[in-house]
This record gives sequence, structure tokens and C-alpha cells, in this order.
Amino acid sequence: MINSFFIISLLSLNCKETIQPKLGINNYTFDANENDIICIEPKIYPVYILFSEFPSDTLLEKYIYNPNNNTHLLDFSALLRYLPIYDYSLSPSTRTILKTQSNGSISLTTSVFPGMCSNGIFFSNSEKFDLSFSERSFGFWKINNYDDKCIIFSASKIKMEINSNDDEDQFFLYSDFDNFTSISGNNTLMIDDIERNYLVRFVADDSNIPNHVSLSFEGCSTCNNKNDMYLPQFLIEKCSNHKKWYGNNIAIVLIILLFAFVLLFLYTLSMEWSKEMKSDSCDSISNRDDMINITDQASDTDDMLPRQFLSLDNLHT
Repeated sequence: MINSFFIISLLSLNCKETIQPKLGINNYTFDANENDIICIEPKIYPVYILFSEFPSDTLLEKYIYNPNNNTHLLDFSALLRYLPIYDYSLSPSTRTILKTQSNGSISLTTSVFPGMCSNGIFFSNSEKFDLSFSERSFGFWKINNYDDKCIIFSASKIKMEINSNDDEDQFFLYSDFDNFTSISGNNTLMIDDIERNYLVRFVADDSNIPNHVSLSFEGCSTCNNKNDMYLPQFLIEKCSNHKKWYGNNIAIVLIILLFAFVLLFLYTLSMEWSKEMKSDSCDSISNRDDMINITDQASDTDDMLPRQFLSLDNLHT
């Protein structure tokens, strides 16, 4: 009954606005009234959404779509202000619904860049923020070989700077999927009076990683002043610069051989111990027989003494 209610409630929704995120980065702003419903129905994946402005009582609901029977089931529901400032959809089975419970402005940015940002995305609604990447940093801010990291933010001014000896290391500024500006080497880019959001992307190659990459921006003064980070759950581990003489298969074989050697050693040790026990047992039996023989000889000697004395007496006689 609960699932049926959720199915009917979604199918009967009267969406005031329906957003189908397009390829690239796009901004949407709405003047919402009480009980308005905004439906976000992605057609391209993955989709990342940055929520910049919204009434504090806005509700976010996530639905799972089953194409086999054309049904939707409620998967998640919470006040948007208690959630991260971003949401994402990685498959065509999800739908996102925003429900307003009071009047206010809603501003959000959708980002659809398939095949990019594989090492994570930093989201920011800060009014002013400075960030930097370097080889000496940690976590998301550390520069690694083959890095592909992105930043999505609400800004009015941007300053990008890169310090690298390799021109293949690049700092991109995307206004659309196929519309971008890039800098490389030792260079700086500044943009003022921005009327829309951008996606900033940093890409490093397999050698001579940059010494330093930095980004500073002045953002939206009316946005919720928060930052969040999205890191993919599954990342392909990058190979080390140093070549290794071993691989996973060799390591497994070595472990098996070590285990077999330990078993052989224990077996050999047990056999030697068993031989020693048998030898000690035989020595004990031999010693016991020797003692018996000595005792028998002593007894025989005692029996012979009277006869000797008797024979001597007979001689005297």
C-alpha cells in the first residue's frame, strides 16, 4: 500500500517547472511559491546539481524509476538545507523532486560532462574562496599523475593560475561542453562580471606534474555559504612511477609457495621429532634388557660360587 501511494503521488505530480539537464553546464532560477513542485528529470548521465539558493523549508525527494513496469518509488526525502549543497544522478533510474513550502527564489546549476572529473568534484557556494593544488598537499588537493578534478561554484569573479614546466598540464574553464578556455605552463587567467556559472577542470599528464595550481573566486552573496565535495566511490588506482618486478599473480604464487614451505617445514620437524621419540624408546628398551642381563649374570655368579667352594672342599678331602 505504501509503495502504491508513492507511485500514484509521483505520477500525479503537477510540476511547475521540469528541468531536463543538457550537456554542459546550465543555470536555472525560479521564483517559487508555496507548494510549488520542480521536477528534475535527467536524460544524460552522470548529472551533478549545485543548489545555490532555495527557501529553508524546501523538500528534496528522490525517486527510483523501474522501466519494466513504468513505476516510480520514493527512495529518499529530506529538507534540502540539511543535505549537501549538491545532488547527483549516475543512472537513468533516478528522479529528483523539489517541493517548496513557502515563497522564495530557487537557483541551481546542472553539470553534465560525461567522461570528465573522474577524480572528484568540489562544490562551493562561498562568497569568497581560495583553493590550491600542489604535490605536497593531501587528499583531493594533492596533484597526482593523470589527475582529472573539477570545481563547480557560484561566482562573479574568477582568477586561475598554473605553475608548470609541462604544457600538457592544463587548467580548463568550461562555459559549455564544447566551449572552453584553457591555460598551461606558467600562466594566469582572470574573468570579471560573470553572468553564469562555469566548470573549472584541472588535468595533469603522466609526467612533470605542475608545481602549483590555484583558483580564487568571489561568489554569490545571497547563496548558502557552504562547500562540499564529491569523490567517486570506485577509482582506478594509478600506477606508480617506479616499475615493480612483481605483480598480483606473482605475489599470489609467492604466498602459496611460502605457505607450502611452512607446511613442509612443520612436517619435517614432526618427522624428526617422531624419530627421536622412537630412538629414545628403543634405547630405553635396550637399557632395560641390559639391566636384565646384568641381573641374570649376577644371579648365575651367585649360583656358581657354592659349587666352587664345594669342589675345593672335595679336593681337600
